[in-house]
Amino acid sequence: MQRIGQVHARIGEVYGKMNEGQTADVFETLSQSFKKIHTSCSVLKKSAVKDHAKFFQFYKYELNSIEELLQKCMERKSELVQTEKRLRQKKESLYSQQLVAKWKIDPNCKITIDVLLKNKAVALREMLPDETKECNHLRIVYGYYCNKVKEEFMRTSKNDETDIKAHCLQMAKSNCNIFEDVFIFI
Repeated sequence: MQRIGQVHARIGEVYGKMNEGQTADVFETLSQSFKKIHTSCSVLKKSAVKDHAKFFQFYKYELNSIEELLQKCMERKSELVQTEKRLRQKKESLYSQQLVAKWKIDPNCKITIDVLLKNKAVALREMLPDETKECNHLRIVYGYYCNKVKEEFMRTSKNDETDIKAHCLQMAKSNCNIFEDVFIFI
């Protein structure tokens, strides 16, 4: 604030030393300067709205595709969790009933029925092999989508950072050129 006061005082001193003809010239120059500054600010505003919007529109679409991948990933996760839960409940129920015929044990399984009946962990691992394979397949699909989301995010963030820096630097240079023209005029 003190600096503004000093500038104001200095303008008052200069104004007091001018004659009537010089005052009109000063006001005309100031008027032209303010018009030029206003025009430059308008150009900057239009440029920022137009150029930035166009530039960042691409990134918006790029992020939308990552969001879609992430949504698919979350859907696969939900499907996997539900399938695992149902399979676990079904296996627990079958084990508690001790109905080995319903376990659908692979005929090539080398573990005896007695061992399966006595060891719950082994029995749960060996029963319902087809449904277990389906659950494992869902786990692989879920992992695929997780990796795709990560890859896309890493790829775009690396490229986007470079592009955005270059764009902002170009915009800053352009803005400097506009204001340089204004202050050379003044």
